[in-house]
Amino acid sequence: MKFSERLKKVARPIWDKGFTHPFVQRLGDATLTKEKFEFYLCQDYALLTEFNRVLALGAIKAPDFSIMEKFSWLLSGNVNERMNLYKKLSMLLGISEQALEKAKIAPTAMAYSSYLSRVAHEKDFLHLAVLLLPRFYSHTQYCGRLLAENSKGLEHIVYGEWIRLNASAGIAAYGDWLFNLADELADAMPQRYLDGAESVFIRCAQYDYMFFDMAYREEKWLIEE
Repeated sequence: MKFSERLKKVARPIWDKGFTHPFVQRLGDATLTKEKFEFYLCQDYALLTEFNRVLALGAIKAPDFSIMEKFSWLLSGNVNERMNLYKKLSMLLGISEQALEKAKIAPTAMAYSSYLSRVAHEKDFLHLAVLLLPRFYSHTQYCGRLLAENSKGLEHIVYGEWIRLNASAGIAAYGDWLFNLADELADAMPQRYLDGAESVFIRCAQYDYMFFDMAYREEKWLIEE
């Protein structure tokens, strides 16, 4: 079994549960409240900032020029396409760019962001690559299914754009490339090493699920400053 197949198999229960989460389902049928999506958008914008730093570090740690170039493309696409879309969607929702960038980060978002940073800086390139995978793959899978089902959310001026971006062939291709890269990097690696990389992958898949749950609950700090 390829390493990528092993990762997909172990994460499948998490992803299946993620697709049935009320946040995803109500996004799909356009019944998700504006407030919950606004919360998600602001928190995800903050997380994407850390995600971009991981992509930049990936370009630095890349073992050859072609991989360095690909990570640079991923970074550019994330900054110029996704983050600009978030600014556009925030305007449609009545959120100023300043409010989007200055939103107080929630506990789960902070924990996820800190985990991304720690693993990216402390571990090697394979661990960095699998760190990114759950995010790319889960969003593509969820939104691809919503698109295939012709969900009512596609008609929503905000939700529809978010679904279409994540279901796009370009985003799916990035995920496929990262899985293929993980297979190449994992080749001939000892089982103990791969177990460690798998643990990173699972933890990020868990955080990805928790992120939607956090947004649905509009998670707050139990003790405010």
